[in-house]
Amino acid sequence: MLAYAYKNTEEEEIATVDSKGKSMIEKIPRIPDDIKKKLKAKVEAEWPNKDADELTQTIIHCVMRRHLIVIFSLDDKNTMKDIDIAILHAIMKANKNDAMNQLKLALAWNRIDVVREEIFTEDKSWDSKELEDILLTALMQNKIDFVELLMDYIHLGNFVTKKRLLELYNEVPSNHLLYRILLAQKDKDKATVSLATVGEAIQNLVGDFFNPLYLRDARYNALDSDIILARRPKTTRGGRRLKRGMTFIRREESSDSETEEVPTDTAVISTNDVGSAINSKFVSTSKNKTQVAPHTSSRKPKRVYDFDWPARELFIWAVLMRRSELALLFLREEKVRVTQF
Repeated sequence: MLAYAYKNTEEEEIATVDSKGKSMIEKIPRIPDDIKKKLKAKVEAEWPNKDADELTQTIIHCVMRRHLIVIFSLDDKNTMKDIDIAILHAIMKANKNDAMNQLKLALAWNRIDVVREEIFTEDKSWDSKELEDILLTALMQNKIDFVELLMDYIHLGNFVTKKRLLELYNEVPSNHLLYRILLAQKDKDKATVSLATVGEAIQNLVGDFFNPLYLRDARYNALDSDIILARRPKTTRGGRRLKRGMTFIRREESSDSETEEVPTDTAVISTNDVGSAINSKFVSTSKNKTQVAPHTSSRKPKRVYDFDWPARELFIWAVLMRRSELALLFLREEKVRVTQF
């Protein structure tokens, strides 16, 4: 009955103004009188013992809000496969005036096609800062298509801040190998993982002959991640600090975060590719002491960002997360040679 009334509803265009005083055309639904009579007859035939007038008015009342209605055929074998799209379109239709909410919905449903066709259109302008949170979520959930699209609208220099990079490392799923590696390196008196902790983990994986950026650069090795992320170590009732590892924020684990078994003796990771990329310019380190060298860069950025090569930082994170497609995406984005890492 609703579908019949919906398909036979006409729309009248009326000139009006919005809340900001801007002229606009509003479409007002209208059901012709002959359709009302046919609708009432159908209601009487379907529910002879019900109040036909009341039911008809209820249907008409629903149809007057046609912007909240989507008609979908369950009999069509082809459309049955796309029922999720129909539901998504219905939800997005109800949020047609909120493009950011539509984008969040499309991300949750992992429908990059909807974003390209209906959300990122020429008549919409986007604030890059509003898109940064969406990009962060896409990274954590390993939504590669969304990451690639959003990178066209966001300057990575603005996006990759110290705080945001720390968030990525502190929200690693607990069943991921990287979580256990960082847990083993983390300062037990800290609530969070620092960039120095990440650097130590990389050094342990690659070898002592490699001095990672997060250890050799004073801009990063002295950062207090607890202060930046505004978290404190957990304490017992007596005030003593608990030493039970990281307080990772739990997020919905992405599709590639499968449980990994760690051998009781050690975790063996191949470093052939990484080792071949190491340049002799790196500062050598001894087993017990790390030498910190001053930061040098082949060119100065026009603006002062937290990181000189932001795509490099995301590349390193993606490699440690074992997300090869994301790593390749950031490797193509960054112009710096791998041997300069």
